[in-house]
Amino acid sequence: MITITESKFDGDVTPRVIIAFDVVRRRPVAVARKVLVGGWLVTGYGLSWIDKGDKKNVFGIANPSLLTLKNITQVRKLLNSL
Repeated sequence: MITITESKFDGDVTPRVIIAFDVVRRRPVAVARKVLVGGWLVTGYGLSWIDKGDKKNVFGIANPSLLTLKNITQVRKLLNSL
C-alpha cells in the first residue's frame, strides 16, 4: 500500500515536494520535486522508469531512476499508479 504526502511552503498554492511512501516497509518509494526550470523531477527508489514495450528508457536519459514531468497532474497520476 502506498501513501502520498504533499508538502507546501509558505504562501504556495501547489506543493513543491510530493513523496510516495510504502506503508508496510515505512520507506519512500518515489519523490517528486518542483524545479525552477523544466517542471517536476521525479526520483524513484528501487524502481526505474523504463517503457516495458521496447525495453528502453522512456525519455532517453542516462539514469532510469530519474524522470522529468511537465506538470503536477502528470506527477499525481504517476504516483497514484504505483
